[in-house]
Amino acid sequence: MSRYEELINCSDDVYDKSMEIVTASKAGKVYGDGLDFASLDHWRRVELPTILASRKDTHLTQDELSLLMEWKLAKGKFRPTLMKLIRSNDQAESATRAAFKAMMAYYDSSAQIWPEVDLEGFSSAVSKAADILCTLRGVGIATASLVLSLLSEVKSKNGTVVVPPFFSDEAFLYFAESAGKIKYTKSEYMKEYLPKAFEVGKLMDNPDLNAVESRAWAMFKSQATVKRSLEPTKQTKNTRNTKRQKKS
Repeated sequence: MSRYEELINCSDDVYDKSMEIVTASKAGKVYGDGLDFASLDHWRRVELPTILASRKDTHLTQDELSLLMEWKLAKGKFRPTLMKLIRSNDQAESATRAAFKAMMAYYDSSAQIWPEVDLEGFSSAVSKAADILCTLRGVGIATASLVLSLLSEVKSKNGTVVVPPFFSDEAFLYFAESAGKIKYTKSEYMKEYLPKAFEVGKLMDNPDLNAVESRAWAMFKSQATVKRSLEPTKQTKNTRNTKRQKKS
């Protein structure tokens, strides 16, 4: 069985199970306007995409972009300087509006129906939209992909909306374990991650590549947990070393 088959056939609740562990580690922490982590994750995955789809001119407000960054830093690696940079922006609405407009232009002009959608055309549209978002302070390709991943509820003239996946550490490493340390470059996303997520999305017959990212994130988290459980603890190592010293 290939890794892709493992990803495609994994249970739908694999993400929820992994999230339970993450949520437990965030117990007592408050985000935004009094949200716990579970509520913040629900806002990002369910509420915010619906809000965006309801807006005539799709965009994020400055407050929404800041809260989205809170989610990103809470779920992944915490980088306090990014939060300060994000909050210093005064062009969040115009930049996100332009980026979403670029993606919608691609959706509306494409005559292809999933899964016949062409990767090259899709990648080009994602690249252009990401470049617009990266003009904002504190926004690199990972955050840009997160913003674009919110388009899951929008509708296009042709019906097909292929949603770019979030460039999460875990999902990237699931697909490119040999890549070593992540550099968070646009090349990593466009060449190493997006094509593989796109391929799996086709195999799953799901144009919302959030589903691919969520499963890859959860699979990587679960594999990392198993790996840690198999590693000898520091105490065990010390005990073994003591025994060796007594024998010598």
